[in-house]
Amino acid sequence: IQEITFVSQMVITILAYLLNLLLIFIVHTSKREIGTYRILITFFALSDIYYNTMHFIVYPIPEMYGNAFMMRGHGIFPELLGVAAYTGVYGHAFPILIFHFLYRLIAVKYPRFLQFFHIFFIALVISTLANNSLWFSIFYWFFHPDDEILHVLTPIYNGSITLPVIHTMDTAEKHSQALYW
Repeated sequence: IQEITFVSQMVITILAYLLNLLLIFIVHTSKREIGTYRILITFFALSDIYYNTMHFIVYPIPEMYGNAFMMRGHGIFPELLGVAAYTGVYGHAFPILIFHFLYRLIAVKYPRFLQFFHIFFIALVISTLANNSLWFSIFYWFFHPDDEILHVLTPIYNGSITLPVIHTMDTAEKHSQALYW
């Protein structure tokens, strides 16, 4: 199944690059005036390219078992740092979407404030970086396997409980893990 998912990931990554670059091209060469909204669309497309790149590099596979969460990278950068970086990137889409809606609200109800777009865009970038850093930090500092987690998940890692992904005690430390109590 790993070969199938790897091919799927390659196709999705290539499509993401092509479609996002096409979107950027269309937005910047369109004869129709869309103003500063073009910058937001470009930022979102570049963000998606970044997300797809990190997903391809880390290739995370999250798993749930009972009240346990496990995730391990299976790509070029499978270490905890890579998985945490992917998690940070996963979180940065939320402020971008929020700022898109705020921009539309401002453009429709308060168009005179669009003259301050540079401040708006700086706030967007800072919010995106802060959210990315927050998600990265939480995952990197709190999702380490400890003795309690390894004890609870031992049946998975020693093969007593079979799951679609094969686990061994040797790979237990390579997973980012958390228990929900």
